[in-house]
Amino acid sequence: MGYAWVRDTTPGKDSTTEDEKWIEGIAEGKLAEREVVVDDLNWTAFTIFVNCATQWRIIPSFGGPPTYQGIEYSSLASVMDMLQIADRPTVFQRVHLMERGAISARLKIPLDDLIWPEI
Repeated sequence: MGYAWVRDTTPGKDSTTEDEKWIEGIAEGKLAEREVVVDDLNWTAFTIFVNCATQWRIIPSFGGPPTYQGIEYSSLASVMDMLQIADRPTVFQRVHLMERGAISARLKIPLDDLIWPEI
């Protein structure tokens, strides 16, 4: 889900230029319209993930693009408070998986190659 949030995963589609424009739009705070299927089990986590779109920790890079390190978890907790999320541990796990997918897509590194602490 997070990967789809950053990149277009339409089978057979090879349009990096369009994907890059979409990613740049998200980075600039412009959410582009795109159809993404969200399973009912993931809807709450997806809602939280999207509501945290402006809450990413971004590390500037001199001479290159910035690095998106991840969502600020204090902001994630605030969003869950505001939306009165009951099953916070489960929702956090699902948002974390979406975040990993988004970081994988941004860094153009396969998800399995990312090093993450177990949560």
